[in-house]
Amino acid sequence: MAKKVSEGATAAAAKPTAAPATNTPESEDQGGAGDPAGPAGDLSVDQQIKAGRAASAEQLDRIGDFLKAEQDKFRAAYPKLSAAIDAWQAKGGPRPTAVRVVSRVDGFRRANIAHSKEAVEHPVESFRLPEQLEALFAEPNLVVEFVGDVSAE
Repeated sequence: MAKKVSEGATAAAAKPTAAPATNTPESEDQGGAGDPAGPAGDLSVDQQIKAGRAASAEQLDRIGDFLKAEQDKFRAAYPKLSAAIDAWQAKGGPRPTAVRVVSRVDGFRRANIAHSKEAVEHPVESFRLPEQLEALFAEPNLVVEFVGDVSAE
């Protein structure tokens, strides 16, 4: 059921209201840049460069801290994979291109692959998740190592 509105309410609703002011007083103008600190014109070029370098160094420090924290999380989540990466990097060779797997038990399955007693090299990119590699490196029934392209060395 519709609600009946009195005539006075209808007239008030139809009355136009004032539009909001769009003029910004000069005292509130931020020079178009939105920077409440003021224009950069107060600084010399050398001072601007120095300030930019300091800001960049701060940002790089924050990024470094973030990456260190992420690396620590990765190492905590994937300790065996991390150890294998460290061992590979200690050799100083190119990036690994494959993972060589030898099973102690023929047909043993891990990371959605049936492994044999014969060494088989799987391309690194065939493992889409670090959990798969961690499962391989952590499995005592498997001997797993990174291998690289010998021609690239």
